[in-house]
Amino acid sequence: MADVPDVGEREALLGLIVSFREGRLNLDEFYRQFYFRYADLPEESMSAKDWDFFGAIHEKLDFVAENPDKLSRRDGWISSSEFKAWLADFLSHQ
Repeated sequence: MADVPDVGEREALLGLIVSFREGRLNLDEFYRQFYFRYADLPEESMSAKDWDFFGAIHEKLDFVAENPDKLSRRDGWISSSEFKAWLADFLSHQ
């Protein structure tokens, strides 16, 4: 099947985002479910626009820790509450 995005995967990733934002998933659960699901998707499973959208969230998760120290913060790390605020802002600009 050529270049047909998997709407199921896109919807599943969106559902995870909603669950995290609504507090049904904590950061650890969201990370485990979202991060690895996205990373394991085949390239043809989504449009380029969706890859960019979900990829930005995936990349941001690489720099989230519960309580980053000063050195980590200088390297761009943020806390889980800051990630939640970043995600809300990111989504509001999409």
